[in-house]
Amino acid sequence: MTADDLRAVAADIREKANAATPGPWAVDPDRWAPPGWREEVGYLRIVAGEPNPISGIRQKVVSTDGADSGSDHDRLHYADARHIADWHPAVALAVADWLLAVALRADEMAATLLNGPEVREHIIANNITGYSQALGFIKAWWGES
Repeated sequence: MTADDLRAVAADIREKANAATPGPWAVDPDRWAPPGWREEVGYLRIVAGEPNPISGIRQKVVSTDGADSGSDHDRLHYADARHIADWHPAVALAVADWLLAVALRADEMAATLLNGPEVREHIIANNITGYSQALGFIKAWWGES
């Protein structure tokens, strides 16, 4: 993996974040439920923006299937909803900026080294703070282990 890979993932993140509903996002504290459902059961919604002044409802970004707040099984729905809400576009864009900054530092260092590509990569990985973490991030982004 190289600085070009960091730039490619940053561009992918930026494209998806710029196409998404602007943040910040939050988990709606009120679950929506059809009439007749128990109070503790409903759909978790990730919402964005300010509440509508008339209805009080915020714009829905995404929602889960029904979740029971008292169910061990559905605790994951709540954790997933909080995680999704925290990864709103502004956060993704900050990560893209970080990847680009690491790529720039790698390019600057590579330009000063006369060694072969494998040696340059080793020197860069051991001398740029966050480089190996950035490579780990893009491996995870690509679904690699």
